[in-house]
Amino acid sequence: MWIPRRNGNTPNRSQPYITLDGGATAKSWTQTIPPGLPENGDAGWGSNFGANRQIVCADRVFPRTFYAYSSIGGFYKYVAGQTAADGVWTKQSATVITNDEGLAKIRSVPGYGGHVFVCSGAVTKSNQPYCTFMRTTDGCKTFKNILDVQCVYAFGFGKTAPGGDYPAVYFAGLYRKQWGIYRSTSRLAAWNANTVEWTKIGDYPFGSYDFITCVEGDANIFGTVYVGFMGSGWGYYKIAS
Repeated sequence: MWIPRRNGNTPNRSQPYITLDGGATAKSWTQTIPPGLPENGDAGWGSNFGANRQIVCADRVFPRTFYAYSSIGGFYKYVAGQTAADGVWTKQSATVITNDEGLAKIRSVPGYGGHVFVCSGAVTKSNQPYCTFMRTTDGCKTFKNILDVQCVYAFGFGKTAPGGDYPAVYFAGLYRKQWGIYRSTSRLAAWNANTVEWTKIGDYPFGSYDFITCVEGDANIFGTVYVGFMGSGWGYYKIAS
């Protein structure tokens, strides 16, 4: 699934497109519009070309299942049929991401169908205390705020800790109003009870104050996480041997 930004006044462009063959040709992309959203204009997907907005993700367990977020409609789920044209949209929730300034992100959890994390993204300083980091386990129907976390710039998932039962979660942002890069190895029960524990593993990698735009844990090596910057490359952290 791909949701392009609106191109000026060009109508009917800022809507989801689906391909079931890897986008082999231009004609293999099919436009599909969720119910209740305007066909033209922005439709809540975002019109800022420069924003690192990530508002669509595929479920990593359920096949042909996608989640998308519109700032005017809320959260939607799309399940493809035998062809993209046979797919069905359902509105999951009218929830709106708090203080979404155009950098909101949604990502699904590896190995857990229907589990999706959501953040406001980086925002102006005055709004940072009011940002949200949310989690759903029912395909974006209901959400719980993750306690004590504010203003997540980017987040991702990595290999489960030894003895654990849920992927490690990493984020760059504010935890209890303190900036840093954090990791949680909490088990699923702790996530469900909202008693997650966080460990600070860094603050400014390489001493750089460059804007962090992406964070992703290694899927095969526990404790390794990759961080990407807006304009100065990337780096990684790993547990000392």
